[in-house]
Amino acid sequence: MEHIYPSKPRMSRVDRMWENGRDWIVTAVMAAFGFVLALVLVRLDDRLELNPTTERLWLYAGDSGSASTLLAAIAGATITVAGVIFSANFVTMQLASSQYTPRIIRSLTRKRRLQFVLGVFVGTFVYSIMVLRATSAATPAKAEFVPVISITVAMFFALASVATLVFFVHYGTMTMQPAFLIGSAAQDSLRLIAEGAPLKHVVDNPRLQYPGPVDEPSMAITSTHWGYIQSLDPGMLGALAANRDLIIRLEFSVGAAVLPGEALVTIWPKSAADGDVVKIVRSAFTIGGERTPEQDIEFGYQRVQDIALKALSPAINDPTTARWCIDRLGEMLVILACKPVNPYRIEGALGQERILWDHHLFERCVDISFTQIRYYGARDPIVVEHVLNTMRRVALLSPPNCLACVAAEAQRLRNAALVHTTSDADRDRIEKAADWGSVVASPPVNMENPFALEPRDS
Repeated sequence: MEHIYPSKPRMSRVDRMWENGRDWIVTAVMAAFGFVLALVLVRLDDRLELNPTTERLWLYAGDSGSASTLLAAIAGATITVAGVIFSANFVTMQLASSQYTPRIIRSLTRKRRLQFVLGVFVGTFVYSIMVLRATSAATPAKAEFVPVISITVAMFFALASVATLVFFVHYGTMTMQPAFLIGSAAQDSLRLIAEGAPLKHVVDNPRLQYPGPVDEPSMAITSTHWGYIQSLDPGMLGALAANRDLIIRLEFSVGAAVLPGEALVTIWPKSAADGDVVKIVRSAFTIGGERTPEQDIEFGYQRVQDIALKALSPAINDPTTARWCIDRLGEMLVILACKPVNPYRIEGALGQERILWDHHLFERCVDISFTQIRYYGARDPIVVEHVLNTMRRVALLSPPNCLACVAAEAQRLRNAALVHTTSDADRDRIEKAADWGSVVASPPVNMENPFALEPRDS
């Protein structure tokens, strides 16, 4: 019997061009709209043959010479402002990259508001040029043609461009604020959590859930090249597993770097793995040269943490921004803890229960959020206090099964901070923040004294 699987075609040159250029699709569409609209309205003017000398409300009433001057002025002004906006955008990205993190640039270029602003100016420029081309003065062989409706629309586009410029000034100042950039770094992960399939009951030992195939010899399907796993297709893997009676265990999560020859998945039983299975499994993975936020929940936590680390560095020295990042990481952890998701599951799709993965997503996100901050921020008692308070609030708002890893990370932070602290006042501040007596713990964490530490010699 021939099995049919969901197909994932190989990325063509056109697909690569779309992937690289889709950040500016709105601008391109608005430019194309200006081109088409100019052709349509000029054709309409040609049919109606409106006389520009006849006074009509809101319609252009000048001759061909003044019309050409007006359209040239609109085209020149809009393309100049568009160039300034492009330059300002590049400066913004450069500052965001150096001041915060270079991994935020992709989020900035994909902002629809920025693309809309550029689209208004580029579209107005294209429209004005096309109408200018159709405007002609009177000659012995040809009568004067002034596209009255088209020029009137160009005037309205010019006014709309002025309003858009005012909006861009406001938007440009907003994009430079730390809170906006931190939110941009976090929003993709929050979207993936909100849209993700709920996490079902999982069994750590696959033999307890699938005693048949898992007890047989397994086979690893390896990667053919280096790169970061940018996405995978659980629908394709689930259909393969169901049709071939396989169990598929993912060896890496999305966002991980794989080396040539490393196992992408392990499948049971080995006897069912033929060339078609290997081809389908490899085609289910998209591997590229950088991490992308489209399917990588952990990447959002990494980006927010990167901003915090840059703020804590001696070169930047901006602990306030670091505390804002810690606040946002606390929010993201609470949302993930209260809505645990399986990012590698499609609800209702075939064979999804046959895909096994490392389900300790919350624990990994806690590690990403706080481990490096503990290393770089342990010498700042104010930052340590803020992180400990945030961890306590996360523990209070999260289910009991999430408490152990948060408490363990908090204990490590307290221990590291006390090693670097010599002031009694700062030690008291840290100890007070580490007092989690109000948190109800689940075994094996002893919340009466979760931060046990040997007395430090004076």
